[in-house]
This record gives sequence, structure tokens and C-alpha cells, in this order.
Amino acid sequence: VSGEKLWSVASEALVYLPTTDMKRKPLVTELTSQKKYSEFLLRPGDVLYIPRGFVHNASTVVFNEDEKEVGKGQKSRGDSLHLTFGFEHSCHSTMEVMLHHAVNAFLKIHNKNVKAEVKTLSTYINKVAITNKNCKAEPTVDSNYDITWWQILHLTIAEVARRDETCLLTSTHGNDSDTPPTCQLRRSVPLHPTWQAINSQKTCRGVANARNCLERQFQTSVSILERYAHARGTMNLISRLAGTGDTLCYPGSASNVNIVSCNVGGDELLTPGEFAGALDEFLTFTRDVDFDVVLTEMEEAIAERRISTMRHTDAALEKVGHTVFSGKLVY
Repeated sequence: VSGEKLWSVASEALVYLPTTDMKRKPLVTELTSQKKYSEFLLRPGDVLYIPRGFVHNASTVVFNEDEKEVGKGQKSRGDSLHLTFGFEHSCHSTMEVMLHHAVNAFLKIHNKNVKAEVKTLSTYINKVAITNKNCKAEPTVDSNYDITWWQILHLTIAEVARRDETCLLTSTHGNDSDTPPTCQLRRSVPLHPTWQAINSQKTCRGVANARNCLERQFQTSVSILERYAHARGTMNLISRLAGTGDTLCYPGSASNVNIVSCNVGGDELLTPGEFAGALDEFLTFTRDVDFDVVLTEMEEAIAERRISTMRHTDAALEKVGHTVFSGKLVY
């Protein structure tokens, strides 16, 4: 807006595409271990975009006349003022969450088939995976709690998406298979037609349309889950979150996944055969179901969340004599 500002941006992300629950302040050792920082001198009218996960710093500096680096021959004069717009990343619109919505659709269709007495999709999804006898309850928590297989599926998806060592290994040193790294599940899903068109041109050349491109990316996410999911990782996540009250960012009914009372370790409570069976049933569903079913599940949930947020904001504004929400959602 006014003056000059020197921005230093790390050349590599500290955490690649971090989810909301992965955000944190960098350690001093992490700041000093960054291999390289790029510098940008901004003046009035300039704009700089910094993706999530990249360490950055802004400072006002005075350059000497013989400076050979950025800003040669320039001196910072007077005040420096800039505007920063932070686009808070929402975990409600990532490829990970699309998989969560697929689990919800899987459960809904399965229960509907059970009620109609037609062929069911799963022998596991409504059954108990870990009984409350194996969960060590906190004093203030109801110990009469079981974890079902549909909850295990949600936890497995969350664990794979946050397995950062796999992300770093495959993205930095080359992938040892045709499966993309786990952190690809943390990529945003382009829902607006404009972003879908840009996404299609950038990542899906030769694909008929933006919708088909998105379906291809969804199937890639399914392949990532199939490649990296295992019972030990899921149980480690349960143990890590036990007692924290953190349910990560599950959409819709999945927010009922409450693991606060189950502080267990290892994978002995999830037998490999049953874990593989439950996961395989879900993977089969994702490959057989019409993609529009999953996409609609996600779009409706996001629309409902937006309306809820608007109503909450409107209620606050109404107290001071203003209203902004008309009751219709406009994209």
C-alpha cells in the first residue's frame, strides 16, 4: 500500500499442504534448517501469494547504494504499510473429506438396502470393531462405548492423510510406486466451475470435462488409501488422540466419531483380516458407485455448512439492526 517491504519465503514447505489441525508455529531449528529462502521486494501495487505450509517473514530494510542483491540502488524511505489477506484453509473441501463423504454415502446406501431387504454392501460397517471392554475410559467419560467399523474407516482415512513421513519420502526422493504420496489427500477439491476448469486444464489433459477430471482425482485418492492404509497406523492415531477431545475434521454425521475414551496402542485390537475385509468393501463401493452420489453428498454438506455460518453471522448482525442473509445460498 505504501513504502517497501521485503518478504522472505522458504523454498520448501515446512508441512506440505497442512490440514487445520496440523497448523503450528515452526521451531527455531526448523527455521534455520531451511535450505533456501526466496526474497521479494514489494512496492505499492505488488501482490504476493504464499501457499499454506511455507514459512515466511516480512521486514522493512534499508539498502546500501552498492547492494548487489534485491533492491539494488534502492533505499527504504518513510513508513511501510501492507495488507495481508489470510484465506483460512477449510478442511471441509479436501480430497480427504471427499473420502469421508464416500464413507457416509456407503453407510446410507447400505442401511437403506438393509431396510428394503435387498443385497447389502457390507458385512462389517455397522458391526463393532473395538468393544468398550478394550477402551480405558477417562473418569469423566462414559465407558460404555464401542467403536464400529464405519468409524474405523473414517479414522483410517484421517490417519493416511496425516502420515507426513510418507508424504516427505515420496514427494522429495521419488515415489517407489505409481501411487501418489499420502499428502495428496490434503489437496483442495475445486467445486466452483471456474476452479474446476482451471484444475482440469492443469492436471487432466485429454479428459473430456472438469467433472471427469474430478472423478479421476477421487479414484486416485482411493488408490492412495488402498496403498497406505493399515491397522497399526489407525490404532496409533486412536492412541494419539485419546483424551484430547479432538475429532479432527469429519464431515456431517462423521463428527460423531468420538474416541476420547479409547486409549489403546498397537494393532492387536484390529485383526488384519477383518481390517482388510472392511476396507476392501469400502474400496469396492467407491469404484462401483456413481461418482455423482459422492460429489452430491459433499456439495450438500458444504452448502448446509455455509448456510449455517451465514445464519449465525446474520443473527449477530441482527442485534445491531442489520441483516445480510436472504435464506438462499449463492455460489
